Amino acid sequence: MKRSQTIGQWQWVLLEQPTHNELKEVASHFTIPLDMLTAALDPDERPRYENEDAIHLIVIRIPIEEDDEEEPLPFTTRPLGIITDNQNFLITVHAKEVPIIDDTLFGTKTPEITPLDIILKIFSRSGIRYIRYLRAIDEAIRETEEQLQEELDNRHVLSLLKLQKSLVYFTTALRANQLMLQRLRSTALIQRGTEMQMEMFEDVLIDNAQALETTTVYLDITGRIAEAFSSMISNNLNYVMRMLTTITVALMVPTLFSSIYGMNVPLPFQNNPYTVFVIMLVSTLLALLIYRLLMRRW
Repeated sequence: MKRSQTIGQWQWVLLEQPTHNELKEVASHFTIPLDMLTAALDPDERPRYENEDAIHLIVIRIPIEEDDEEEPLPFTTRPLGIITDNQNFLITVHAKEVPIIDDTLFGTKTPEITPLDIILKIFSRSGIRYIRYLRAIDEAIRETEEQLQEELDNRHVLSLLKLQKSLVYFTTALRANQLMLQRLRSTALIQRGTEMQMEMFEDVLIDNAQALETTTVYLDITGRIAEAFSSMISNNLNYVMRMLTTITVALMVPTLFSSIYGMNVPLPFQNNPYTVFVIMLVSTLLALLIYRLLMRRW
């Protein structure tokens, strides 16, 4: 889908899930390489910055709520492409609906606003959304931890693993975004900005670094929780195995008596009517004694 609007003396074109014909039309109209427009359509595209003939290409990874039925994760990241000459046009490209570019931002009509202002707002909204999603992940981690304390169920463990996977995606994306932003700081696109724009860019760097640090902490927490509950499961399994071994050894005594008295040979007291009760009593006492001794030792 292609949408466009004019702001002052320049034009903003928003491409969401664009067709090949729309890409060719925009590339021809603004005289830009087609591969710049298609860069962000690759779901595995890494954040980067390029400058070709005074045309700037910025690719960042933004956080989104996952809706893929084949791999249902709470959150993941997708690339967003930004192409501009900072004077005449701004083009944003995304393979799906862009959550950080809503109708409020796209509907901006202030003549004084520049393409760089929109770019910085996109960066800022991306950082804010990362932090918002991280808070949701933190709450989900707490709930999963409480559920695991009550019941060691595979569903809760899988939920924790999905959260951990989302955090891995966040960490990778934020680290790459940070490197791209640091490179972008020294480019003419940022250096020629106003003092307010430079301050906003520094705020973007701080927000991204904060989100990266928070993600790293949460990823470490989920890893430690997984290790702790893995140890609990292992300890419970060891306890069960010890219990089964103890019961097995204790039951060997009555099994031995029944095997001996089941043989077709003359045995002591075999004609006594109370022999069976005596054997059952003795074997039970011996089994309990062995069970108690083994449990004390283990």
